[in-house]
Amino acid sequence: MKQGKALKIEQCATIDDASYINKNSARISKLTMDKKQIVIAWWNCSFNYLPQEEHCIVQEIISHLINSGCDIIGLCEIGSKKKEEIKTILSIFEKDFQINVFSEKASKRSEFDICLLVRKTRFFINECRALTHTIYNRTIRCGIRYVLKGIPEDIYLFLLHWPSRMHDEGGLKKGQAAVKLNKEIEDVINTKNEAHIIVMGDFNDEPYSDSLYKELHSTRDKYLARKHTKLLYNPFWTTMKSHPKMNQSGTYYYASGFRDKWSTFDQVLLSSSWLNNGWDIKNESELVFVTEEILRLVTGNNSKIDHLPILVRLRNHNDE
Repeated sequence: MKQGKALKIEQCATIDDASYINKNSARISKLTMDKKQIVIAWWNCSFNYLPQEEHCIVQEIISHLINSGCDIIGLCEIGSKKKEEIKTILSIFEKDFQINVFSEKASKRSEFDICLLVRKTRFFINECRALTHTIYNRTIRCGIRYVLKGIPEDIYLFLLHWPSRMHDEGGLKKGQAAVKLNKEIEDVINTKNEAHIIVMGDFNDEPYSDSLYKELHSTRDKYLARKHTKLLYNPFWTTMKSHPKMNQSGTYYYASGFRDKWSTFDQVLLSSSWLNNGWDIKNESELVFVTEEILRLVTGNNSKIDHLPILVRLRNHNDE
């Protein structure tokens, strides 16, 4: 652990305390009853590296995401050794959320470290399948494929945590993972042309990287993504610029960075179906879930947490 002063954060909810939902129950009820809106979030919570005394911080930030109306929350960096601990942390949310912790082995050397929370009144997990690819006798973790049955739409959800640049010389693993993932997405689209597809995770690559731009066929051009079903719209190009009020210009903070301390590694990619038939992104300029307190946590020297959560609101404007 880094050394420094004690971490200052709002009083954490205790493990057996469900007051997180009671404090804002009326507002949350109003948000979740809005069937024209789907709110999704992703966070690399660094749980593998946190001591037990910081578990309440993870719980607190997740409760903030839930209080913001989230229906789907993806998490990563939760390995098999931490599986029971994260289940304990998330137990206060079990009344309202279906929870899937996927920390299965991909090979002798690697394992998945993904967790998914799905609001029960909106969706249920109908399918969950690991995606891998083997090259040079090495198994690459490409992602987890979920099918969520829900109201008003079924969703094909792909969650991923690709290898860091330190463990992926030349980007070979990420490139192969992107090719495999793109094939899976094309198979879905070929079966159901207007399928609602969401790809989100910690890509350990920027929006302009070949793995996303070339192999995964993502684009920042909403007009093109709306027209071509095999393109994925990536709204996270905008998050690379500096925040107008805070010292933040990305989702991942690396204190030792020489020219850039921030990178946009955490992203959500959307199929063209989310840009047609009345669907669109709401508040596209507010994709990073950042407060002064969370920013101090991520950029400070007191915690291993180094990623900001991201949040996307999808809204259907038909009949409004």
